[in-house]
Amino acid sequence: MKARVYGSTNASRHGASASSLALTAALSGLTLVLLGLYAAPAAAADEVRDPMRPPRPAPSAAAPAREALPVLTAIIGTAGDRVAVINDQLVRSGGSVDGYVIEQVFETGVRYRRAGVTHDLYLPHMAAFKKPATALSNKPKEVH
Repeated sequence: MKARVYGSTNASRHGASASSLALTAALSGLTLVLLGLYAAPAAAADEVRDPMRPPRPAPSAAAPAREALPVLTAIIGTAGDRVAVINDQLVRSGGSVDGYVIEQVFETGVRYRRAGVTHDLYLPHMAAFKKPATALSNKPKEVH
């Protein structure tokens, strides 16, 4: 009785060897792999980076954004009736600006409260500002 071979192909019936069939299958697989590698750079074109550069650190969500502090630019008035200019707004004791409650206006600063915490904020010291240059004398120089 003759053994029957299942899965034979037309190529084996026409005299093609098993090694040539294996080679054809391997080349077909290699072609698919090469096509996949060719298409991969197009998909990851925005991920191109210098191989000599160290890897980027992962973005951290733990770093909270810092809240901007109030800016005190002036204090106007006398001891009984002072007004402060904070964040470009006039505010008196008991008033609020941008979520900061002004508890007291001093001669040189304010006391404010934010989120239950009290802080003092002072005007910049006048010595920190440069004085304009002045002429040593207003007399005209004598020419000899």
